[in-house]
Amino acid sequence: MTDYDKKNQNNMIHSDEGYPIGVYLVEPDKMYEGFVVHHWHEEAEFDIVKSGTATYVINEEEIEVKEGEGIYINSNVMHSIKGKCVIFSVVFSINGLVGTPGTIQWKTYVEPISENKALKYYIIRSENNRQERAILSYLWDIVNVQLSREFGMELTTQSALCQIWLLFVKLNHLKAIPVSEEKESNDVGRIKGAIDYIKEHYHEEIGLDEISDSIAVSKSECCRCFKRTLGLSPVEFLINYRIHIAAKFLTDSQGISVNVGELAMNVGFNNASYFNRKFKEIMGCTPSQFKREAKSEHRDFLSVRGRSISHI
Repeated sequence: MTDYDKKNQNNMIHSDEGYPIGVYLVEPDKMYEGFVVHHWHEEAEFDIVKSGTATYVINEEEIEVKEGEGIYINSNVMHSIKGKCVIFSVVFSINGLVGTPGTIQWKTYVEPISENKALKYYIIRSENNRQERAILSYLWDIVNVQLSREFGMELTTQSALCQIWLLFVKLNHLKAIPVSEEKESNDVGRIKGAIDYIKEHYHEEIGLDEISDSIAVSKSECCRCFKRTLGLSPVEFLINYRIHIAAKFLTDSQGISVNVGELAMNVGFNNASYFNRKFKEIMGCTPSQFKREAKSEHRDFLSVRGRSISHI
């Protein structure tokens, strides 16, 4: 794995594996593409919308979440977010929160949610029932304690998240959450495979042939899958991803001194002029300009997760 790869892992990185929880401020319209790009992760996620209306694209479905409402997104579900809104996002490892796989606790309180193939997401509204009102209240407790940075905030956050999870499991137990054996669509499964391939090989000489081969479909079907799901072609996605990795590297202290031509080669471009042109087209400035202005704010708007509350 290259240095560039390490800076773009989907897995959450925390200072302590014993506290696998991240709380983020997300403003989709301020992200580098004007929205939170399609991504997925092993962690589960509870979001609450502070202001505006957030449009989530989950797999291939658009869902509106309004001010004051929340949403749960299950593990490994592909999603993106757009809209002029402010969201607080709590992303966490279930494994680090509720027991360990194979235990009675896990089978009772985790598997009914994590193994529910129909449960891609669930919108949480205060008017629905008292459990959902309580979940929203606990989410605000987490946000407020994180913003205050008061002593014991980690324990308070973990305790509130356990209460949220218990309430959510109770909703499932009361059959408020749909259950079925619904499977992920072919398009989404293929896109995930193709994106994984691109993330592993973006720095190599790859194109449509290699991307379509990686998911065992024709070039035309690969293009159709990308267009239907992401709204752009596989090659467009590849170029955007390479530029994104280059920009993230430029925000790092190691990247501040890197030669732009060398950077272009390292992210898969064999022509520095073309790299410069595409970088300016996507990021709105040249790599050199971006490098001169590289600050922590760049890291926040390049992240798929948004701004860590620890940066506020």
